[in-house]
Amino acid sequence: MAINAYRDQNNRPTMIASSQSDGITIVRILANPTTNNSLKVNDASTGTDNGNHGGVALIDENGISALTALSSTGNGEIIELYADPATGKLLIDSN
Repeated sequence: MAINAYRDQNNRPTMIASSQSDGITIVRILANPTTNNSLKVNDASTGTDNGNHGGVALIDENGISALTALSSTGNGEIIELYADPATGKLLIDSN
C-alpha cells in the first residue's frame, strides 16, 4: 500500500519526504502535538544518496511532492529531503 500525504479539512496536504533507507518510499513528517507542535527531526549525518537526482522530486499517488530544497553548494540544484521511515523524523545535519 502506497503512503500518501494526509490532507486537512481545507484539502491542504501535510509534509512528506523521501525515505532515507531507499529514496523511493514516501515518509510522512510527524509533529508532536504535546510539545508546542514541534517538528520532529533527527540531527545526525545518517542520510544516504538514495534519492532522485536531476531536480525531479518524488511524488505520492495524488501528485503531492516530497520536500525539496535548494542545494547549499550554490549550483542551483534542487535536492530531496530525507526522513526516517521508522520515526517520521525529518533528517538534518547541523554538524
